Amino acid sequence: MYTGELGNGDCGREKAQEEKKSCPRPVSGLRLLAGDLRRLCPAAAAILAYGVVTHLLFDRFCPMLILTGFPCPGCGMTRALFLVLTGRFAAAWRFQPPVYGWILLAAAFGTRRYLIKKPRSVRETYIWTLLLGLLLLSSLALYGYRVFRGFPPEIVEPGGTLMGLVSSLWN
Repeated sequence: MYTGELGNGDCGREKAQEEKKSCPRPVSGLRLLAGDLRRLCPAAAAILAYGVVTHLLFDRFCPMLILTGFPCPGCGMTRALFLVLTGRFAAAWRFQPPVYGWILLAAAFGTRRYLIKKPRSVRETYIWTLLLGLLLLSSLALYGYRVFRGFPPEIVEPGGTLMGLVSSLWN
């Protein structure tokens, strides 16, 4: 039987079956989540090590706060997230109002990545980029406002800075 390019059609089916065998199915759902968490382990370990060292040396976590003494645009975001998770919504709003946008974006991203099983389009990528950009701009606008009007006292807590550590080493 001739199985060249001008074959009787069986060859096309055989090639399609061979391609299916060689192309793995896309991973989704819990397997995808487990794989993502496994790939994030080294980064999480590095952040944990950084947090332990900076807590012991400076009693702070934010590198901008340690280096300059000024909070960064994201200072207070982790505390605001924990306040939301514990039901203290007004206190979370006082710390970081954009926390609600970040929570919504994370929930939408998680739903899209782990539950919806369709390929991402160029338009959808554009929308995700636009939403992320708007959230970043809102965080920067709040930061600019706080630079001139003052940060909440809970964000600018007493703690060490790099200059304080260096000066204490020289004394």
